[in-house]
Amino acid sequence: MKTTQLIQKTIRAGIFAMALFCSSSLFAQVKIGSNPTLINAANNLEVEASTSGRVTSVDKVTGQMTVKDGTEGSGKIFTSDANGGASWQTTTNQTIWIGEQVGVYQVPGWAGNTSDPNDRIPLVPRAGSLVGYDATTKLYTIQQAGYYRIHVGARMTGTTGGSGARLAISLNGQLGPFAEPQTLVYAGSFPIYGIFWEGYFAAGEVYGLMLWNFTATTPQYINVDKGFMSVTKLF
Repeated sequence: MKTTQLIQKTIRAGIFAMALFCSSSLFAQVKIGSNPTLINAANNLEVEASTSGRVTSVDKVTGQMTVKDGTEGSGKIFTSDANGGASWQTTTNQTIWIGEQVGVYQVPGWAGNTSDPNDRIPLVPRAGSLVGYDATTKLYTIQQAGYYRIHVGARMTGTTGGSGARLAISLNGQLGPFAEPQTLVYAGSFPIYGIFWEGYFAAGEVYGLMLWNFTATTPQYINVDKGFMSVTKLF
């Protein structure tokens, strides 16, 4: 009798251990929908539609939920229609990128062209800005086609030699819209000047803040600070 009870206790303990093992290993991840036996190792939960690439998942480390339904895109918000159907939609009048100059930057003398990267002011993206800025080229790349406002500004704190400088927006590496707010002939501190440009911009176009020296006869070096550029998606 005692032997039978001991065997029963051993069996129950074995069943409990097996159940515990199965619950911790087999059910650590959950996959629902298409390809139910395949799940990304980084996810705890996946719900996959029959359309390839459309899946809702939850990361096992960060807990972040990712929804890919074909409407996702950079800078969009997740919202619903009148029937509660959710999708990613483009927001309106959203500033998606802001870059600010750190310290004083010296724009070198005229290089004989309007595509010299040294004429572009280096900027540091502010926290919360979306991707798109290349610190090497000092240009921001439009990620999604649409109507945008590009706003740039800078303060010129002095110059050596010559005269003539234009605050400009660099367009695809060349001189774009520009303003000629002042002639710089001596050291000093001038107000911040700014210009903006609105229009339809295609994905892949690049923009930047530049100070263009157009005096070819006398070398000119412009000191500039308080530079900035913002990119706002209108719709």
